[in-house]
Amino acid sequence: MTIIEATDDSRNDAIKFLQSFRGRYIIGQALFYAIKELKSVEPDVHQEKSNISDMEYLKEELFDFPDSMYTSQSVKESH
Repeated sequence: MTIIEATDDSRNDAIKFLQSFRGRYIIGQALFYAIKELKSVEPDVHQEKSNISDMEYLKEELFDFPDSMYTSQSVKESH
């Protein structure tokens, strides 16, 4: 097996994971915290509004888990 073939297999596995419920949940969680963090930056100075907007769009359209899934008591206790 060549390095390219191994990379293709790994990439395909990652794509399959992304398409799974767990993969979508993980990306949704990452977007939730990224959006939250970017919004905490001082507005009109360094806040990346277009990035926030794009992340919100992706979260709403593709990774649409309720925010409460990421802010439950069990999540807060584990961090």
